[in-house]
Amino acid sequence: MSPRRHVGPDETALAPRPVRKALFVCGSVNQTKQMHRIAARLPEFEAYFTPYYCDGFLERCRRLGLLEFTILGWS
Repeated sequence: MSPRRHVGPDETALAPRPVRKALFVCGSVNQTKQMHRIAARLPEFEAYFTPYYCDGFLERCRRLGLLEFTILGWS
């Protein structure tokens, strides 16, 4: 096993920063456009997009019609 090498302050300043990632959950066309605009203003993040989804408890609520006022509703 090799001994650990001490890293000085000058060397840590030059070390590459980890990529920051952001997941944007999109919904309606309007919400999706808003998410893309927000992502464009955050160049330090690697942006990922996904459509809305529903499972588990929320899926049960959706089937009962409790989410009709949201993007998860049937209509």
